[in-house]
Amino acid sequence: MSSWEKTLLNASLSSLLVTGCAYNRACQTFHARTVSLEEVSRYYSFIRPKSKTGVQRYKSDLSFVMECARKEKKKFFLFDGTTYPTDETAFGQLDALIKARKAGKSKYTFNGEEKAACSYYTSMEQMEIFGNLWEEVRSPQSEETKMMLREYTNRMFTRKDFSHFVLNRLYQLCRVSGYPEIQDVRKDHSIIGSVIAGAKGKPISYYLPTFVGQPTINLAPDTNGVVYDDIVCELPHAFRNNNNVFGEIAHFLADGIKDLITLNSPGFGVTAQKKNYKNPMRMEYDAHKIIEPLIKKYLFSPQMSLTDFYHEIEKARAQSGNTYLLTPSAKRALKEKPTEKGSIMAPIFGYDRKIPEK
Repeated sequence: MSSWEKTLLNASLSSLLVTGCAYNRACQTFHARTVSLEEVSRYYSFIRPKSKTGVQRYKSDLSFVMECARKEKKKFFLFDGTTYPTDETAFGQLDALIKARKAGKSKYTFNGEEKAACSYYTSMEQMEIFGNLWEEVRSPQSEETKMMLREYTNRMFTRKDFSHFVLNRLYQLCRVSGYPEIQDVRKDHSIIGSVIAGAKGKPISYYLPTFVGQPTINLAPDTNGVVYDDIVCELPHAFRNNNNVFGEIAHFLADGIKDLITLNSPGFGVTAQKKNYKNPMRMEYDAHKIIEPLIKKYLFSPQMSLTDFYHEIEKARAQSGNTYLLTPSAKRALKEKPTEKGSIMAPIFGYDRKIPEK
């Protein structure tokens, strides 16, 4: 056998070994999603209530899923987005995750391996366990932006459970919108910002896309600091910019040229822009007549998933007679099936489970 044939054979055997190990690991892993709803119901009714604090309940949940994995003779189990071994080291790993999250860190190291400190429990439960949200911790946005997001939800809702829910959903929307930064418009010294302020005659809220760096939502000042409600009004532009192949700069220029060609009004002007809010074939209509209402609906509708959000946008666009060339990530979101009618999606052990409505 020649040297190159030996090399090829060794490479093939190594590949087979690695694939086999990976397959074996998958076969030896129990998924929390597979626990029967009957067992879940008994656990929530008789065992879980005895755990008083959020951390105690979290550890109790892990222990329950681990016992289910042991019954199935599995060496590992998936719980709340993380793989654990079915032995006592699982609790040490969980403690490391909790410690990292309480410190506001998105990652932790256990047994020399770096892991994500993720959690997909409800927003209220995450706040009770960690004091923060996974969507918030993993967001790369600045502390100023995070402060404004918190301030918006605190002003909107006095009930903490609902303010946490809306904040979590805001971060989800920020994630699929390219994580725009948020700031007081008076901090924007860009040329485009100056043109907008000059055209309107006063500071207004607007979304500023960029070719380099993070795009920004600039909020107009008011007696309370800034107009926090405009976060939701300008977020549609960030979503469009991140989910359409041609972003907001391209669509702004295209709409202005269309206005000039069709004699709608002098392109790029205030008059043309006002008309474009009523034109289904224009950027401003899509942002504020289609996406903005659905963003508000998503923020306040517990049973609406991000997948539903994407599907409803495309449905509304089709009805208006306009479509856009979507990015690969947006197309992937639309490949997922929307929530079926007649069922409720509930997060159990960090995974959405379909529960039939009675």
